[in-house]
Amino acid sequence: MACPEGTYSLVGASSCVPCEAGHSCTGGAKTACLPTTYAEEGWANCTVCPGGTFCAVTGTSVPEACAAGFWAAAGSSHCRACRSGTFSAEAWDNCTACASGWYSFDNATGCAPCPAGHFCPSGMPPVQCPVNSFSAGGEEACTACP
Repeated sequence: MACPEGTYSLVGASSCVPCEAGHSCTGGAKTACLPTTYAEEGWANCTVCPGGTFCAVTGTSVPEACAAGFWAAAGSSHCRACRSGTFSAEAWDNCTACASGWYSFDNATGCAPCPAGHFCPSGMPPVQCPVNSFSAGGEEACTACP
């Protein structure tokens, strides 16, 4: 007798049992899910880990969420840090760019307004305004003195 999808049997067994979490079960055989995929108990096939999560090891049963300040595309084995000028407040599949006049450092969970006397090009950390220029804060460029 053939085992239904999502179940398997050992050699000489008299019945089929539900597939264990972290494995796929098709044709009566059980196979561990590869990194970047996972399966819950009774699943026939392993599934790609969704964006914002990662599956680092063989036999993953539950994808792990990325920490704030990190991201992962679907099918990832690890999370990547958000770069300066971007942020991630929770488990996302990408980082979001800071708004104009705001900035962030690597691994940011949010952006901050650019301080007075500085400019923040493209969300990058603050750069002091050069001589004979100024910024009231929250700006991407300094203004020349009149």
